[in-house]
Amino acid sequence: MAIPCRAHDTAPGHAATGGVAARSCYDPAPTTADLEKRPLGFLRANQEATMATARTALMTAHDLYDLPDDAHRYELVRGELRRMPPIGGEHGRKTGDLTVPLWTHIRSRHLGGLFVGDPGFVFERDPDTVLAPDLAFVRAEILAGVVDPTRFLEVVPDLVVEIVSPSDWPAKVAAKVAAYHGFGVPLVWVLDPPPRTLTVHPRGAVPRVLGAGDILDGGNVLPGFRLPLGEPFAS
Repeated sequence: MAIPCRAHDTAPGHAATGGVAARSCYDPAPTTADLEKRPLGFLRANQEATMATARTALMTAHDLYDLPDDAHRYELVRGELRRMPPIGGEHGRKTGDLTVPLWTHIRSRHLGGLFVGDPGFVFERDPDTVLAPDLAFVRAEILAGVVDPTRFLEVVPDLVVEIVSPSDWPAKVAAKVAAYHGFGVPLVWVLDPPPRTLTVHPRGAVPRVLGAGDILDGGNVLPGFRLPLGEPFAS
């Protein structure tokens, strides 16, 4: 069972024609059959990131949250535990470079919450899928409905940011973006440090590749946000 999709303004931060907010619901999360064809298959194929699990005993999001700390990072894909490789120094630094301007903008405008440090989001239930993006933004009105913010969040983020690591390959990154879009995330940013590019992936639209001379904007998801990319790409 997928987490129910939530109502969303057609263009967050903008009134619809006629003065009435046009409401729509994100497309429902894909079924297991859909995911076998495209999103999340990247985790099944990624043997380095796979931890052996008993096929007869699927884990839940609750089980994952209660795992003892063993210094490893994990995600959960349809009840199966996936160990994630540790991040390198460049990955961590670029995450910080984006965190500061995002946090400043979000906090100054009271837009919602910025989540850093691989926060867990429950995207699917029975079996459970918990993914942990590098950064995620959730609007204030959505956060207001969270019952227990101390555990994994059962909401769809408005923005997900992924920093590409040396262990990531293009097909894996593309599949993860497709997975986020399949679960209803409207905007995904993928920062690739070595070539110094940031790809903007709006849900249902053509991606845009930005470089060091470009300005990153938040579109309808983060109105007013603008960041010259020379800053996160500085050596």
